[in-house]
Amino acid sequence: MLEASEFESHEFLPNTALLAINQVLQWGDLCRLRILFFGRRTRRHLQNLDFFRHIIDSWHFSYKNYRQDWDAAFDIINDIPDILVGEGWGNELLCLAASQGCLPVIERLMKIAQQNIDLKKELLREPQRQPRSLAHRVHQSIGEAVLAGHVGVVEYLLQQEGIETHLYHRNANGENVLHLASMQCSPAIFRALAPRFPDGISQKDCQGKTALMRVVENLSASHNRIESAQTLLSLSTTHQSALFTKDQQEALRMAERMRDGEMCNLLIKSSQVSLNEPWSSSRSE
Repeated sequence: MLEASEFESHEFLPNTALLAINQVLQWGDLCRLRILFFGRRTRRHLQNLDFFRHIIDSWHFSYKNYRQDWDAAFDIINDIPDILVGEGWGNELLCLAASQGCLPVIERLMKIAQQNIDLKKELLREPQRQPRSLAHRVHQSIGEAVLAGHVGVVEYLLQQEGIETHLYHRNANGENVLHLASMQCSPAIFRALAPRFPDGISQKDCQGKTALMRVVENLSASHNRIESAQTLLSLSTTHQSALFTKDQQEALRMAERMRDGEMCNLLIKSSQVSLNEPWSSSRSE
């Protein structure tokens, strides 16, 4: 019926094709998604990022409850490298999949890119992406996975050739991936990122803060903050230029103001910290 329909007529809503996609995702045979995506009358309405946004969202919300054969949906990607490159939304698709922890999409994109240099360039370019709202941070693929806490996706992306453009990316707030990792203080994510990006430890965001400073002032569970700080400090010892002494001193002052004795002890024990005044002295604000 959809194939015989004129979607431009006043009889149909503008988003009728996408509504049909939602129905298939909820109740139907996922093989029908391919028919609709490449259909003569439906393709101009569906061959876009929103199509995959609906699929990935559906996969994300159903993943924990039941498993379905999603290959029929995800395999569409294998046949559209020219669209991803020509219309320039391959990078956005990669970032979307990373933010939702959708490895099936990421793996397909990266596998195709190994044989398609144009797609690889599209995926790994680093435009300054625009947030959907003032409260929503955006980054490139690794940063998106970091923000959502998808450790497995971070580890997979770090294995990809040429991923350095995304690893070193800084968003409009001056934040690198380590700054973003400080928001959740996942030790596993810091352990994955920091050895690959030691130079990022000393970089400051637009507020003049390093990742270590942000870890110190984070309100996450104490053991997560301590383990995350330990990872950053251990790298600063290995890479002597990674963390300036004055920045560590400022991190210690932050910990003192927060009366976080455990963090203070960790920072003091770090070989890179030297204070003009001992920890036992009181500081006037």
